[in-house]
Amino acid sequence: MKYDEAIEYMESLSHEEWMETRDTFHRLCEKLGNPWQELSFIHISAGDHKGSVPAYVSFVLQAAGYKVGRYISQTILRFSERLQVGNKPITKKYFAELTQRVKDACRELGEEGYPAVTFYEAEAAMMFLCFKEHGVQAVVAETGLGTRNHSYNRIIEEWIMQHYPPLEMKMNSTAKRVRYGLKKQRFDYREWRGLEITSPGVGRLESAVNAVRIIESLQKMGYSIAEKALRKGLAEASFIGDFSVLGKNPYAAIDPVHTKEDALELAKSIQTYFPERKVVFIAGMIQSDEYAGLFEPLNPFAKFVITVPVWDKKESMGSYQLASGLIKLNPNVTAVDSLEEAVEISCLLAEKSDVVIGFGADIFLGRLATILSDRNRQ
Repeated sequence: MKYDEAIEYMESLSHEEWMETRDTFHRLCEKLGNPWQELSFIHISAGDHKGSVPAYVSFVLQAAGYKVGRYISQTILRFSERLQVGNKPITKKYFAELTQRVKDACRELGEEGYPAVTFYEAEAAMMFLCFKEHGVQAVVAETGLGTRNHSYNRIIEEWIMQHYPPLEMKMNSTAKRVRYGLKKQRFDYREWRGLEITSPGVGRLESAVNAVRIIESLQKMGYSIAEKALRKGLAEASFIGDFSVLGKNPYAAIDPVHTKEDALELAKSIQTYFPERKVVFIAGMIQSDEYAGLFEPLNPFAKFVITVPVWDKKESMGSYQLASGLIKLNPNVTAVDSLEEAVEISCLLAEKSDVVIGFGADIFLGRLATILSDRNRQ
């Protein structure tokens, strides 16, 4: 099986989230050797926040000498990035091999009379198998990332909830003496002084603070994490996600935005890192996104808005449909048929002092990031 065939198979499975029993999933795990039995999970309950907290925790654990596996529910660059070992996505080849083995087990289940395996059950089984075979010492798994517009794997959440209590995050944790910056940000938190992260975003600062709180909890649970590892992990953490700045001349960034709170956070980041600059937005959304409410906090910064189609499925909101809604809020809106066209127009419209920001559904932001980065290197 090749990578593209693996993706096609996974997408062909039902995305039904809830079944009457978990007999099929339990039997699937049995056929694969119950790989979960050899794993230790760090369960982070993230609420409606983005997944950067588990990323920071993973990098700190790795700096402390642990071999770390991480499951993420978002797909930004490619599907296989959802399974990471040592904070790197598994290879496309290994992803295809995992998919083939799970597919073979699913076929045997069908022959035994079990109901068809769902996408979420197959993905969970692949996660267990992947991390067992890589011999990871800790699996960082986030749950509770789902919103009405952002699906996540409830099978994984349900299973982890049965075996590992969540490490709750308090979203009102506050950094002190913050020094904002596009390349480096420094902050204090309680007795910790001069902690640094090397990426911008007000949300990432909040995530780093919550990661520190979780590391403190892990230390109390017996994990050996020295202060040096904490500082090193925070400083070295690098990942694509919320408010990722890709280049300059003009500056370009992407930010998954699904809720009004996400939009307000993006607006705050624009105010903080790009004060007095105008923004050319590239927007792509799905049908259920309340686009007017999402765009309202961003509208004061908009020099121009370019809308793009997200994908070919029925959930996608067409670029022209989205433009017809946003033009009621801002007359400087145009719809295009491709991301390449959107980037070309944005680079023509944006002066060096402006910023190009793609926001909205995760599914198109990875491709947009690649195109923007390639264009910036030219």
